[in-house]
Amino acid sequence: MAGQTPTPFVGRYERCGESCVQCRPFSLLRSVEALWQGSRGGRAEPFIRPLRGHAYVSGMKSRVHFEDKGTVYEAPIEVVWDFMLHDEEFHPRAHGGGLRNLRWKDVNEITGLASFETHGTGRWIKRSSRITTVPPVARILEELTGRYAGSKIVFLYTPKGERTGVDVFAELASDTLSPEELEDEWRRTLEKSFEEDVPWLRKLVEKRSGKRSHR
Repeated sequence: MAGQTPTPFVGRYERCGESCVQCRPFSLLRSVEALWQGSRGGRAEPFIRPLRGHAYVSGMKSRVHFEDKGTVYEAPIEVVWDFMLHDEEFHPRAHGGGLRNLRWKDVNEITGLASFETHGTGRWIKRSSRITTVPPVARILEELTGRYAGSKIVFLYTPKGERTGVDVFAELASDTLSPEELEDEWRRTLEKSFEEDVPWLRKLVEKRSGKRSHR
């Protein structure tokens, strides 16, 4: 509130009012370049770690700001992007058990609209998203409908020789989940996605290594 001294963070998060000076939203889209540049010199950290953020309730909507840094894929950045965007052999099999009814519509060269159902919380949940892809730097996910509507997530990719670093910066939102539940679901979602990608990405790397060795 006007004239109010910001309250220091307590533990992992604090709750505060809609007008709290600490709760001003930040623009993920405008921050992509700065975040990417800052991430290039960062040290590797465990994939899942306490999320350093600020959670609060704005009206009836929970919001959580967080970052998760230090994920590393054991593949060069060009292979990781090829796996995500072009591979039709391995990547479609990585998340098949938790994704169905995917529909995609191109908006322009870098942005598309997706509608789908996910099964990461014990039941099928309908969602729709706007996804902007800027290889080899970033992918931006904006949740439009569903339990995470209003959430904005930026994935930044950094080349590390034969490996690729991935850092996540986000403002999560939900009308149905508490800040604690929202944070926990996305932590588990990120972990599950990484664990599902790893074996299939490894198969793509091995396949390409085999082709090179026979040349």
